[in-house]
Amino acid sequence: MIYDFVPFHEAAGEIAQNLETHYDDVAVKDEYGRPNLDWENYLAQSEMGSCKAVTARDKGKLVAYSVFCMGVNMNHKTVIEAANTGIWVHPDYRGKITLELVRNSDEFLKAAGVMETTYILMDERIGALLKRAKYKPRHTVWSNQYDAIHPTTH
Repeated sequence: MIYDFVPFHEAAGEIAQNLETHYDDVAVKDEYGRPNLDWENYLAQSEMGSCKAVTARDKGKLVAYSVFCMGVNMNHKTVIEAANTGIWVHPDYRGKITLELVRNSDEFLKAAGVMETTYILMDERIGALLKRAKYKPRHTVWSNQYDAIHPTTH
């Protein structure tokens, strides 16, 4: 298995080609429906160096990736953070390389100067995996979905 840390735009084509399949593979889905990525923003962030992908390839084939947006913490300008915006592992490789993908991501991000990495999760199985990688729940995420997302009938 070859792990790499690349600007997002270098992996975007492969991710885009497989995004629908990747969405179908996810066990827990949000209420928004199928992905509608803001490709322009991802690519612009990538060109500026603040959006990267950790890829895992087996014999050249992309079998896993984890995407991160990196930047300065707005309240602590000396702290560089990375937020995971998407993670996917091919079903044949789950349970085999997912922890390694997280560990490689950590190493790549630390080498890039990142001081804290966060994942916002809907699937607790990934939370259990992150715990094995020495992650701790540090922040609570609260959300409120408004009628514009789920129109009510009147």
